[in-house]
Amino acid sequence: MPYGRKTIRVAIGVGIFSLISCGGQPSTSSMPDTAAAWIDDGDFDVTLGVGESAFVTPTPGETLRLEAGSQGLQHLWVRARASGISEGRHQVTWVLRGLESPSDVVGGPLRLGLPLEGQAAPETPWAVTLVVPDVSAAVGRSLWLGVEVRSIDGRVGRDGVTLQVSAPIPPAR
Repeated sequence: MPYGRKTIRVAIGVGIFSLISCGGQPSTSSMPDTAAAWIDDGDFDVTLGVGESAFVTPTPGETLRLEAGSQGLQHLWVRARASGISEGRHQVTWVLRGLESPSDVVGGPLRLGLPLEGQAAPETPWAVTLVVPDVSAAVGRSLWLGVEVRSIDGRVGRDGVTLQVSAPIPPAR
């Protein structure tokens, strides 16, 4: 039975809400502490993507606008693309954190088992929301947005970019 994009997004959102509300947020202890480690360490190539409807590679220093969510929080639409791995379900983790301290996490970590689809460079077939709970902790600072993909055979690939975020446009009332 095929599922629509909205159904998948609702299911992911409910799962994330359940994880956070039960105190089950993933740890960042196994993730690299420095931006350089995200780029230099890896067994295959991964490309970080953003955008709700299309895969867009963010450029270093770019400012991305946070999106206002329907339940009062804000988020970035994130994606991943990998080359050198087979199609299938892989563990994909995104995190948004300050450059000053690796423990300064302002968004995520969001860790999901997702299918990567496509022959040449498999990618996540839809965008997922990386929640940024506190806009004031994110806006006006240099941040690091990183993605890590762990393949089904245990290999790891990473990518990331330094960027800034701007406040979301308030929803129309």
